[in-house]
Amino acid sequence: MSKPAARTPLADAAFTLFDERGYEQTTVDDIAERAGVGRTTFCRHYRSKEAVIFPDHDRMLEQIEGRLATSSHDTALAAVSDAVRLVLLRYLDEGDLARRRYRLTSKVAALRDREIVSVARYQRLFREFISNWMGDSTESTPISER
Repeated sequence: MSKPAARTPLADAAFTLFDERGYEQTTVDDIAERAGVGRTTFCRHYRSKEAVIFPDHDRMLEQIEGRLATSSHDTALAAVSDAVRLVLLRYLDEGDLARRRYRLTSKVAALRDREIVSVARYQRLFREFISNWMGDSTESTPISER
């Protein structure tokens, strides 16, 4: 199985089990078994059951940061638009998975907190970039200088 092909059944199995049993009562072994793979295969694709819920946030943040960092003052607006588009397209690509994640994070406080932290990271990237672009010296170090 290729990486994307294995991730989809694992995510489907995980969310189905979270719906049936609850997040806390579902184990990595349960998810792997439901997906018809071994624990090793699960761990090759996800570090934890939490990672199934929040896939690729770090990679997405790196892509956004990279896009913003490659802009100049004259292309900043286009960079922000491109970066926002990356985020929105990711949610659209996830489709039902994004909706299932929202339902789950609405029920499980620890996951809701994780989602809030993730959203705050996106907001901080955009806020710092726009603030630096607009010449607001009250914000922290520019993205390109971190």
